[in-house]
Amino acid sequence: MAVAGSETPVARRRRMPPRVAHGRPTSGEPFQRDIGQLDRAVNDLRRRAPDLSAATPLRRWQQLTLLAVPALLTAGLIALDGAGLYVWSLILALPFFMIALVRFTAVWHALWRPLQRSKPMPADRRYDSRLPTFSVLLPLYREGRVVPALIEGMARLDYPFDRLEILFITEADDQMTRRALLSAGLPPNMRIVTVPNGQPRTKPRALNYALQGCARHARRGIRR
Repeated sequence: MAVAGSETPVARRRRMPPRVAHGRPTSGEPFQRDIGQLDRAVNDLRRRAPDLSAATPLRRWQQLTLLAVPALLTAGLIALDGAGLYVWSLILALPFFMIALVRFTAVWHALWRPLQRSKPMPADRRYDSRLPTFSVLLPLYREGRVVPALIEGMARLDYPFDRLEILFITEADDQMTRRALLSAGLPPNMRIVTVPNGQPRTKPRALNYALQGCARHARRGIRR
């Protein structure tokens, strides 16, 4: 996930609290700051727009629809006898047919349509100072093996170095991934964000927590 902001990564790093900037707790850090950030990460979308949050239970008409559709299909199967079984089999086979069709199309494009490679164009750096600052959020959990390749790939992004901030988001109990990140040697525009323990342990929660350290006007929240 990437979000745009107006601050440069260096300026943002200076205003970030020590825990978020370096991915480990400090003794003098207020406990209430973590509580507030976790509460916003989990409940902010539910408070602001409950209709867009997965935490909102199904409405009555949705519940009735989920119950009515299988009931109608079952009643039709019984009423139509042999013909109903035939129709029911076709309905069940349709999703599998669509999956097979997508895979066949992908194979056809790979085998019979040659890959067209465009010539690389020379980079024009005259307007780099006008480009917005982007934050790339990468949630990881027990993925230490892919860290070297991931850092290498992020370092090859064709964007001004001082306007691209990359955040590796780890859970508090994921020491393995943090050790891999620290041992790999992160460039100045990459840093670790550690999400404190809590529930639900989901990627949207981790992204919402790290998003609070990005540009202020880019904090829109992630659906959970």
